[in-house]
Amino acid sequence: MQTRCSIMRSGSRSLRQAGLSLDFEILRNGIMANRVKNSKMKVLMVNKFLYPNGGSETYIFQLGEQLQKKGHEVQYFGMEHEGRIVGNRIESYTADMDFHARGPEKLLYPIRIIYSGEAKRKIRRVLEDFGPDVVHLNNINFQLTPSII
Repeated sequence: MQTRCSIMRSGSRSLRQAGLSLDFEILRNGIMANRVKNSKMKVLMVNKFLYPNGGSETYIFQLGEQLQKKGHEVQYFGMEHEGRIVGNRIESYTADMDFHARGPEKLLYPIRIIYSGEAKRKIRRVLEDFGPDVVHLNNINFQLTPSII
């Protein structure tokens, strides 16, 4: 026996307004499975590095690729870097913070790793332009900071 129900509200924005309908099926063994109908979503992936740097980046690049294969629109936000391989339509990124470099700009790093006004302003522009349904925050410590939340 299967039981179905639809969820019409999530947070402050209804799923119907977003053009989504979630159907949950409660299977005989009690496992709940879900399907998303009309699920062409806009997803903003946020990670401080947007170039191949480690496992965190491998994860978001592969997740973004799989989402695109499923028909979703994916854009990225993070730091600008010469090796950047993904991005967003308006090319809005924070300045690169290289903790290994030398120079007077490093004097502000102790403040910028706590709160980044630059990151807050720039992600706001991406959010206003792209209008994502989902924002996936992955690795935001130090360079992007919780200011983007």
